[in-house]
Amino acid sequence: MVAKRLSSKERHAQIASIAAGLFAKKGFNGITTREIAKKAGVSEAILFRHFPTKEALYTEIINQKIHVKPESFDLEAAKKGDDSEVLRSVARYFMKEIEKDNTFLRLMLYSALEDHELASVFLKERTDLVFGFLLEYVTQRIKKGAFRNIKPAVAFNAFVCMFFHFILAHELFEVPKTLQITKEEAIEYFVDIFLNGIKS
Repeated sequence: MVAKRLSSKERHAQIASIAAGLFAKKGFNGITTREIAKKAGVSEAILFRHFPTKEALYTEIINQKIHVKPESFDLEAAKKGDDSEVLRSVARYFMKEIEKDNTFLRLMLYSALEDHELASVFLKERTDLVFGFLLEYVTQRIKKGAFRNIKPAVAFNAFVCMFFHFILAHELFEVPKTLQITKEEAIEYFVDIFLNGIKS
């Protein structure tokens, strides 16, 4: 049976998908375009026809991994000032995305550890989208007197760091049984602990 010939768009997506897995395992510096091309079953010439440089390929992958649609969050709950549901919706999004594709997490860490210039892309996009949404919500709730009068960045970091630590521990390390909790428990109790500490 003759294998289906991929369209240019399909080949482009295939190369990006394979490269994402390789970058997540070995980092940007640990993989070559020759290895990516071989794994994708194409020549380097074909790879460079789709991506002029390794940096261009890496950038596209990062942009795909960190793209977040505002409708992913409970915007109605935000309008109503339903703090618990807003924070749960953000936490659920984090958990869902990492569970669906943990190459995102590994790519983010590798880009930072390798001090790659593209590491700033992660920070900027997260700030503009997910983190921007959350920080703005916390800021508005402080202004309305619903939350304690503290620096918004402090509250923001307190919330995000709880979940980031949980995700790192459970996705990258073997957590001792005495410290294991489910994702549902993390969402429910972390949100509750955070709100009990920040509410006026």
